Amino acid sequence: MTNAYDQSPQEANRTRAHWALVALEAFGNETGQNYFDGTLSVDEAELREVAGDLLADLFHLARINDVLPEVITGAAYLHFEAEVAEEEAPGEAPANVAHCPACAGPMRYVIGQPHTCADCGGHLPGGTNAGPGRGWEGKNGWLLVVELDDEEDEEI
Repeated sequence: MTNAYDQSPQEANRTRAHWALVALEAFGNETGQNYFDGTLSVDEAELREVAGDLLADLFHLARINDVLPEVITGAAYLHFEAEVAEEEAPGEAPANVAHCPACAGPMRYVIGQPHTCADCGGHLPGGTNAGPGRGWEGKNGWLLVVELDDEEDEEI
């Protein structure tokens, strides 16, 4: 098994795409939808068909287990956004990056995930404000401290 965490973000996401292809190939072999040739280059219509059928069947499994399909799709989309953000994140933190209260390292920003220190992995506690007249903004994978126009403190 390939460990995606030992790779660059770009390589890790290609590994994840490969895992998805393996799942689609296995599903296609069960359903007679044998469209795949083992490469990541997949016809759009065939991908929509087989992936849509697999998702629908996962929703049936979820329903049997009293799990709402939107819980699955919501969690999947959050993972996808976080993994893509890792790929797009710059190597160096900007000057106005928020700092970790534990180690003063730069704070990462990923939609739907806790703000995490790039150095120690610590989290910024909810309810933390950026200071008088300041707020938070997520940009390019970093949590930034920005000046507010209305002089209100903004909590995360």
